[in-house]
Amino acid sequence: MFEPVLLSSYAKSIMRPSNPAVQAAVDSYRAALLNDPKNAPSRRQVAEENGIAEATLSRRLNGINKAHKASHTHLQKLSTPQEEVLVDFIYRHTMMGVAITREVIIDAAEKIR
Repeated sequence: MFEPVLLSSYAKSIMRPSNPAVQAAVDSYRAALLNDPKNAPSRRQVAEENGIAEATLSRRLNGINKAHKASHTHLQKLSTPQEEVLVDFIYRHTMMGVAITREVIIDAAEKIR
């Protein structure tokens, strides 16, 4: 029924990772290892540069802790792409001035599934 559309900037803005500093540290550390493994900074240095605890960075890199959104995906009724379609549906209707009720959202979500 609903076709996937490109997400609006608003929809993208509300789907940020729960802690951008942790994700930035993970990305920075992995990039440094790929570029020059022998001269890559330590986990402690990367954690300090990004203002997070070294233990947090180590757990995320070792796969012990995951981002909140990633660790709770099994509890969601909609997959991430389906959720993005629903958010865009709500956003487009709101921009057109159409009042969106809870029932309309539930109906749309059921049709997307």
